[in-house]
Amino acid sequence: MPRIKPEDRTPVEAITIRLRRDLIDRLSAYATFLEDSSLNYVVSTVLAVALDGDREFAQWLADHPDALKRHSTRRGRSKAQSVAA
Repeated sequence: MPRIKPEDRTPVEAITIRLRRDLIDRLSAYATFLEDSSLNYVVSTVLAVALDGDREFAQWLADHPDALKRHSTRRGRSKAQSVAA
């Protein structure tokens, strides 16, 4: 059974990231495995799983309740949007 469910096609916002070729190939293969889901869906879901599972980050968010508001209202590229792996 796959670790994440097939894509539900929820609307998304665009960001630009740069990844190693081998990681792109693995993401593409995983998207195909997930009933031809999009790369956007796979990356979004993997990030959500990682962030939701990080207890220290959850505690940090609880201690900084305005953190999500600051990042969600920024215009243009932010540090959060220019992550490169």
